[in-house]
Amino acid sequence: MRRCLAESNRSVSDPRFDRAAALVRANGDVALLAELATLFLEETPPTLEAIEVALAASDQVSVERLAHRLKGSLLTLSAERAAKIALTLETTARSASNADCEAVLGRLAAELERLSPELEALTASVTSR
Repeated sequence: MRRCLAESNRSVSDPRFDRAAALVRANGDVALLAELATLFLEETPPTLEAIEVALAASDQVSVERLAHRLKGSLLTLSAERAAKIALTLETTARSASNADCEAVLGRLAAELERLSPELEALTASVTSR
């Protein structure tokens, strides 16, 4: 229980993406980084929906491909935690059951819900300039 509380408290204060590292990946261009974040925020819900559809159809190849694409986007934004979960989904799709994939997808969706406000704040800070 203490561990859960510690992780819960840590997750509130720990950023979900490394803004400085993401800015380096965007060659120091804050506007470009904000544009990448905006695209990610727009494209992620349909991608998650496509993963759910692929799981419902037992299409592990599509799950793997979509998870791989999502992982790449997350790495571009230096969202390491979510990228690791996307990698887990990608590898799980290769060798495990739909139930296992669904469990990992649930973890990924939860992490993306925690990441989204940070990305939204980034885009808002750039568009308000």
